[in-house]
Amino acid sequence: MINKNNGFSFGSLLIGILYLLAGFLAIRNPLASNSFLVMLIVFTGVFDGIFEIALRNRINKFFGKKGGFLLFAGVVSIIFAGFILFNFRASVLALPIVFAIYLIVSSIFSIVRALTLKSSSRGVFWGLLIINVLGLLLGLMLIKNPLSSFMTIASILGFYFILAGIRNIIHAF
Repeated sequence: MINKNNGFSFGSLLIGILYLLAGFLAIRNPLASNSFLVMLIVFTGVFDGIFEIALRNRINKFFGKKGGFLLFAGVVSIIFAGFILFNFRASVLALPIVFAIYLIVSSIFSIVRALTLKSSSRGVFWGLLIINVLGLLLGLMLIKNPLSSFMTIASILGFYFILAGIRNIIHAF
């Protein structure tokens, strides 16, 4: 935070405490934290779809390539997010499967997109390929055991918030 008085940031302390509270609540109430994750998936799906379509338009404008796959990926991402939003209760209950499918589809699209970078930047290509293959494997593991995944997702979210809270409290001083 910007408001510093003698090395102390009240804003960072407040945010840290809120993150700690959110972390403990996420671990204590997996259903609420998984509901939050479903909404996060909806928002990221919509923004990812818009980004894919915008990227396709820029590629078409600057390089003259059609980018039909990017348009398809963007539209699918937005439709997928809309499906989740309009079936919210079922999506919360099926979060591990929904999240796994989203992760698998997103990873496959990103692998295909990374292939276009292979000739121009081998380092970026290999980095994206490794990350997306790991995402694909994680998605397959989540599909295999949905009940365990339901609790794991809430715990990971809670643990992240707790770490973010500790980090902000440390930054406050």
